[in-house]
Amino acid sequence: MGKKFAEEEQARVLSFLQEAKERLIEDGYAPNEIKIDLVTKPYPTIADGIIDQFHKGDYDIVVIGRRTMSKAEEFVLGDVCAKLIRALEGTAVLVVRTA
Repeated sequence: MGKKFAEEEQARVLSFLQEAKERLIEDGYAPNEIKIDLVTKPYPTIADGIIDQFHKGDYDIVVIGRRTMSKAEEFVLGDVCAKLIRALEGTAVLVVRTA
């Protein structure tokens, strides 16, 4: 990917996260309890990145979206949710089914 695209994509994602934070605040969550952090460091897999960041931070729960995959896709791509649940044993992992 080009540098310009990567920078624009980061700005778009940060904007989305900021909007989500504002919604949480409107719903009564304490602003100082909501942390936004966009990680741009490359990891071998998405699950590896989430696990590493979880261990570096002070988190109580991991929330992840999951879209429906065929068995073939799951076999080839792996199941990030299952890897997180196994790796973060004893931690709450909330899996939200997305469209």
